[in-house]
Amino acid sequence: MFETEEQVFMEEWHKNMTVALSPLMDLNNSRNGVFAASCYTHGGFSHSAPLINGISYNTAFGNFYFNRTSPSDFKLSDNCGLMCNPTCMAGFLQSEEKE
Repeated sequence: MFETEEQVFMEEWHKNMTVALSPLMDLNNSRNGVFAASCYTHGGFSHSAPLINGISYNTAFGNFYFNRTSPSDFKLSDNCGLMCNPTCMAGFLQSEEKE
């Protein structure tokens, strides 16, 4: 699907983002929210996809902004690897259809 050079870049990006987001994922700190879906898209999220632990970006943001839940419901990050979230393409296709 991707050239070797692109694959190496994405693996390095994943590693760097995991390290960079690590302090924000601390469940004892509710001042930050994270929604890091493992998708090959930046944006194009919908109310129904992608999902992390069954939670959409919109729901996670509302949980964070309105302080509705514990941090575990708005500090969400896929830990399955590169572009592994099966709900990503669904969200991308839905957003493309709207344009």
